[in-house]
Amino acid sequence: MKREYIKLVTLVLALFTYPTSNTVHADLIALWEFDNGSAADSYGYNHGILNGYPDFSDGHANIDGALELSGNDYVSIINESNFDITDKITVAAWIKVNEFNKHWQAIVTKGDSAWRLARTSLDKTLAFHLTGVTSDNNGTHQNFGVEGNIEVEDGQWHHAVGVYDGSKVYLYIDGILDKALDASGTIATNDYEVYIGENAEQKGRCFDGLIDDVAIFDYALTPEQVYQLYNKDAASFIPETYMTMLVKEAENESKDLGPQKTIVFLEKKIAEYQEWRTKNITELRPSDEQLSSDIYVLLARAKTAANAPVLDVIAAYKQSVLKSSKRAEYVPSALLWLFEKTSRDEYIEIIKDCLRISNDPFYHIYRIARYFESSGNWAAFKLFLDTMFSEVDDVTSYARVVAKGLEDNGVWAKKFLEYCRSKPEMTEYLFYKHGKIARNYMLQKNFQKVIEIYKDIIKQCGPDQNKSPYEFKVCECLFNDHQYKNVIPKLESFIRNNRATNRVLISKAIILKGQAYVQLGDIDRAKDEFLTLIIEYPEAKQAPEAIFFVGYCYMLQGKFDEATESFNLVVKDYPESSYVDKARSSVSRIKNMTE
Repeated sequence: MKREYIKLVTLVLALFTYPTSNTVHADLIALWEFDNGSAADSYGYNHGILNGYPDFSDGHANIDGALELSGNDYVSIINESNFDITDKITVAAWIKVNEFNKHWQAIVTKGDSAWRLARTSLDKTLAFHLTGVTSDNNGTHQNFGVEGNIEVEDGQWHHAVGVYDGSKVYLYIDGILDKALDASGTIATNDYEVYIGENAEQKGRCFDGLIDDVAIFDYALTPEQVYQLYNKDAASFIPETYMTMLVKEAENESKDLGPQKTIVFLEKKIAEYQEWRTKNITELRPSDEQLSSDIYVLLARAKTAANAPVLDVIAAYKQSVLKSSKRAEYVPSALLWLFEKTSRDEYIEIIKDCLRISNDPFYHIYRIARYFESSGNWAAFKLFLDTMFSEVDDVTSYARVVAKGLEDNGVWAKKFLEYCRSKPEMTEYLFYKHGKIARNYMLQKNFQKVIEIYKDIIKQCGPDQNKSPYEFKVCECLFNDHQYKNVIPKLESFIRNNRATNRVLISKAIILKGQAYVQLGDIDRAKDEFLTLIIEYPEAKQAPEAIFFVGYCYMLQGKFDEATESFNLVVKDYPESSYVDKARSSVSRIKNMTE
């Protein structure tokens, strides 16, 4: 028994360990580690919202998780005043580029008129730009930040850090200074949301690759701190809490506590925290705002060992669930215990309260899924799922976190999939699952399989669900499978049915239809399609692409003057388009052919 309580007290003290003396702390605003299948803020309450169908993969050290973006999805964070940083700032992220295929592809941005870490224009390097800050000799693109020299489009993980200290702006890659410039000025603010993998103010800059451990500080990290951030992780910058001081004073005298003394010890510390919190309510950091729920689990275990009344034990376990903090290791075990010891109705209310109160529900759901699976208690887990999905709005995001917590292709993963199929409200999640399978087939260039999957999704769509993205995916697959004759009538039908509702997809469909005619050798019809887009959708992002292809069609017809005119128009009117280099190359090619 004594050995058990030495272990218990050791667990208590482990929650409040002081950071080592050589750890340097900065003022951390937010940290998105992308572990546990979510975009939750690991430090504060700036939780991210998944947009599109981002996935999660192994992190930069092949452990935990990373955000996986396919070039069409991103994470948004609601605009809060703590992101309006005007003086000193540090923005950091681990990235692994699949492909740089868009102008100024975004890593983490506060619109395009405050601060942003992104690709440098169409280069393979990175830029850290700060509107309102003037820097000297920045380069060819902007004079309000720094644009680096180190190329990062190599399929490897890189750690990128942008820093502004009021007199200089720095860009670090993998812990090493890439470039620094003298700079001055106040960083501008705006009302745009923070986006990870996209730019809220200039849409269409979605990242294609992996992003991990995004951190924002309202402080300029020193070179030593930047290297610490690279060599360790951003979690090492989370400030110490008042909780560490509460236990340190009792550390030496608590080694030999028995059940009763452990109860007294824990209740005393809980009371001390509550008193301190009341006195310091305006100065609380996120990590100080809530007493760790693990304390209440340990209190419940001590009360169990001391043969306390069962209602007292239940009360302690309920507190552990309702005060769930980011370090709540034992919340899943508490929930399972409560399932076995309370009524069904009481248990349901506990789950509802947990979801409503928790500042980071995704963290707990991931751990709950893992713990319940290891326990084998599907009945308890099913009741948890039923309650959770009846309470939350974003069913798909919650379902994705549950699936991430379960063993891949395990028995419970299959049971959960069957569970989802039985629930009409889970349709969007099932579409997401099918989409993941489709992407894997796409990588294998098995376009027929992809077409079958998207056709099945279209059949399952209800009357109020938007089918157009899946219908366009079918058209893309037919084109990629070289079925040019078959794709043209499909595209004609798609354009006719969606012209009034989805200008973006219509523009893409017109381009694809023109390209199909090019492949079939019907250059006049191809040119007509591209001209249609230019005339009807002149503001579309595909406009420079359409002008380029008009020039390409003229070139195929031997009309070199008209072709050159089109290519030069792309260069002149769309200098930041990805088609500029292709247009210049085509002009050079025409000159070589005609001289």
